Amino acid sequence: MLLKTRKNEDVVIVDIVKDVTHERAAEFESEMNPLFEDTGITKVILNFEGVEYLCSPGFGMVAQLAKVILERSGEIRLLNLNQNLRKLFEISRLTKIIDVYDDESEAIKSFRSTENHGKIS
Repeated sequence: MLLKTRKNEDVVIVDIVKDVTHERAAEFESEMNPLFEDTGITKVILNFEGVEYLCSPGFGMVAQLAKVILERSGEIRLLNLNQNLRKLFEISRLTKIIDVYDDESEAIKSFRSTENHGKIS
């Protein structure tokens, strides 16, 4: 199991508990599928605490999930990126559309602040 999913009110928090290697890419995709299929999910935090490596297919799944959530008029946050993962998301420019946090409570609060004030740009 690569993912553990939990909820804080209407925010779905996905803890990625292992490195996403090429060997684990199919498992990662399979475990991510419910996030794509449940159209009621519009607030997602992907928690990368303890993850050192994210393979290309895994990165592609994260980018695709971001696209799907944004198309639902939802929002997604990244949490606890190490230096290398942060660079990967910055180089890809995904940090232009996805906010990154180091503190889970701040990431959760960020959804609350956009409910009454519109989306963070």
